[in-house]
Amino acid sequence: MQQMGADTVAIIFSAPPTYRSRDSEYAYRQNSDFYYLTGFCEAHAVLILSPGTSTPVTLFNQAPDPKMEQWTGPRIGQQDAVNHYGVDAAFSIDQIDEKLPALLANKKLIYFPWGENSIRERMSKWIKQAMQNTRYMPWPDLTALQKLIETMRLIKSPEEIELLKESARISAHAHNHAMQFIKPGMMEYQLAGEYIHQFTQHGARDIAYLPIVGGGKNACILHYIANNDVLRDGDLVLVDAGCEYQYYCADISRTFPVNGRFTDTQRAVYNAVLNAYLAGLEKMKPGSDWTFVRSAVDESLKLGLRDLKLPGELSEYFMHGPGHWLGLDVHDAGPYKIDEKPTIFKPGMVLTLEPGLYINDWQIGIRIEDDILITEQGHEVLSKDSPILPEDIEQLMR
Repeated sequence: MQQMGADTVAIIFSAPPTYRSRDSEYAYRQNSDFYYLTGFCEAHAVLILSPGTSTPVTLFNQAPDPKMEQWTGPRIGQQDAVNHYGVDAAFSIDQIDEKLPALLANKKLIYFPWGENSIRERMSKWIKQAMQNTRYMPWPDLTALQKLIETMRLIKSPEEIELLKESARISAHAHNHAMQFIKPGMMEYQLAGEYIHQFTQHGARDIAYLPIVGGGKNACILHYIANNDVLRDGDLVLVDAGCEYQYYCADISRTFPVNGRFTDTQRAVYNAVLNAYLAGLEKMKPGSDWTFVRSAVDESLKLGLRDLKLPGELSEYFMHGPGHWLGLDVHDAGPYKIDEKPTIFKPGMVLTLEPGLYINDWQIGIRIEDDILITEQGHEVLSKDSPILPEDIEQLMR
């Protein structure tokens, strides 16, 4: 609200329920921005921020309904929203069409989520009603709310960092378990199931994203989520998997041999990626930025391609970025440029580092990905509990 200023209002919508099939719902997951501002996990809610007014924080949410709660569980309701979530006023979501126009009256600027047509239609209706109720009110300017929140989410609080550390710890443990559990002849989806089991057994109820478990040639498909092939003796398997712990995500990739031993060729490619990872890790520090990381990773991978005697350009073998922001979302909110210049790394930022090489002709795909916290002194690898050196991986698998 300090960023918004006077004569403005922000409207933030909860995530809608999503249906898997017919009347069978997916597990509910709150909109990340809504959760970041409120900690409120119910659907069918709208948050209104009106700086400088008598009720700067207003929540519309579901009213108590004993009959419905018999089917779907208890609701927070309006009184507990005020008592426990710090809002100044709370009303039933059924009253939003009646009460919201008054909150929009004489506002010069309205922040709301762009890109959703159903929301834009409702916004137009509410604004027109506010204009009818208020003499001489001009049509307000509309702008994207995300521009304000994404910059806030870029720097993690100490509490957020602790949740990210726990998410990374649980996920690293699952990768270690998978290295010891795997055996030739297993299906990719069976190995994916072990990750999900380990997440839940260690306190994370959700996955951060669908696990990628690609054996052999499938490891060269960047977002391979079919996970329906056999893990074959002599192949590598690339696993990209992370849990979501109390809404905060981990994102870790490990590549290891199905039978526990790297071949000479596999080890050579792996070491080329490892060298690029270490080169990029050196640039993970305050004052650096993504261009330094990208340059370090690319130069190291080019040397690796030369040593492997692979023809062509680097882009044929490494076609994604060196990393991304991490937090409430796997690809977290946050600008990669500010005022047309690369965003400078600062303490409290959390990001991934993930160089890779994908060689279709050799049926070898390798990615090493860790979760990195920028600190005052440099960086901390949050996912360090899972090994990345090939000899350490083989030792663990033995």
